[in-house]
Amino acid sequence: MDGVVVDVSSSQYLLPVHTHLRSTYQREHTRTEHWSENPFGVLFERHEMKMESLPPFNFEVTMQNEASIRAINNVVLAEVNKLGGRQRFFAMSHIEFCQAIMVLERRMEEALRRLRYRVDWALSHNNYWTRLDRFQKVVAEMDGPGHRNMVSLFRMNTRGG
Repeated sequence: MDGVVVDVSSSQYLLPVHTHLRSTYQREHTRTEHWSENPFGVLFERHEMKMESLPPFNFEVTMQNEASIRAINNVVLAEVNKLGGRQRFFAMSHIEFCQAIMVLERRMEEALRRLRYRVDWALSHNNYWTRLDRFQKVVAEMDGPGHRNMVSLFRMNTRGG
């Protein structure tokens, strides 16, 4: 069976948008490097399979990511509370909100810069087990109120209550 193609991108090239037979569209309107015989989603499936075939995770990268997320969560809660809480934060005027976001970005940058020193400390040892222990300490140090609050909100949302 041949199939039908509607090329909605035609208007970008000042061409009329209309339907084409699949066989003639491929031959007359596409470059071969942009055409795929694969049904929709196959390329994503290949990507997923490739990702699954990669070697196991690198604990150092995983722990750096976890520590970064925790640091950011802590900063967000602290700054939002300084501004009067979540409702006040979202009720601000546009200008106030933009200013608050700029402050928030600076605080996050400062927190991540401080975290970078701790990560460098964790990475500075050659022994795998010592590095693992150090990374666990760094992650534990980032377990502040902002992160605990975010985790509890996540759990409430995933449990439906």
